[in-house]
Amino acid sequence: MKKILFFILILGVMILSSCTDDKSQYDPFNFDDVITVDYYTDQTNTFRYVKEQRFDDEKKEYYDVCRLFGLTNSGSKLEYLYFPNQIDGMDVIGFGCNISSDANEKKFVSQFRSTKLKRLFFDINFTCDANFFAESYNLVSLPNCYVVWISVDGPTGNFINTLGNIITWDMYKNKTYSPDLMNNKLLVGNITYQYGYDDAPNNNVYCIDSYDNIEREYIVNYPNRDDYICNEWYYLDDNSLECWFSSGKKCSDEICVNKKNYETYPGLVVYPKWVKLYTQPD
Repeated sequence: MKKILFFILILGVMILSSCTDDKSQYDPFNFDDVITVDYYTDQTNTFRYVKEQRFDDEKKEYYDVCRLFGLTNSGSKLEYLYFPNQIDGMDVIGFGCNISSDANEKKFVSQFRSTKLKRLFFDINFTCDANFFAESYNLVSLPNCYVVWISVDGPTGNFINTLGNIITWDMYKNKTYSPDLMNNKLLVGNITYQYGYDDAPNNNVYCIDSYDNIEREYIVNYPNRDDYICNEWYYLDDNSLECWFSSGKKCSDEICVNKKNYETYPGLVVYPKWVKLYTQPD
């Protein structure tokens, strides 16, 4: 009798579980092999992307945009990547590929994953579409990667399958970032690369990064400036400029927003050394 009652109990649990299972939840990275996704490769042989059409209400015509579907073999070997705001003249509006045949429904699949990627940078020219995070928050799988947000406006959402996010000091101070970022590890960049000249864009912030009390591992490319070249990064030490490359100076401890509040910026600010190009007079 006890065995019969135990069997009935187990059967009831199984039925209840099957009834309460949410069929709308699915893994976007594990989709049926029958589904064929037509993707293209960008000119740098880094990204795989899919095309999508949108309608321009003013011009009354369709135009092409694209989404990042995955990385190429060479792209998957990289440790540092910048999100491309445009590919082949098309705006990049997010990640994944919509496989739903219903115009009123969207179901995305994706192959955008990497275990080697350490940083995914979103630069100052990135603008966040209203649906960017709503449609893309779960379509990247980057377990060893920090997402770096350089724009003053900041992100409006969060990618859930990453190591965390790095934001600027201005973003932290002015609270211009989504509270969703606190669901992951949230750091303020303890290296701030400045443009170092008057009227520079983005409140003079060119790039940011974060390392925990070690020397930098990755050096960003120099910014572009008309009629100038740059060949060194410097920091201010006791009112004198010191060359960062040769100093061996370490970064500060991580500036972790999840652990404490900060009143003043405790990180390192570096500046490029600009050299004006000589122009031969006519």
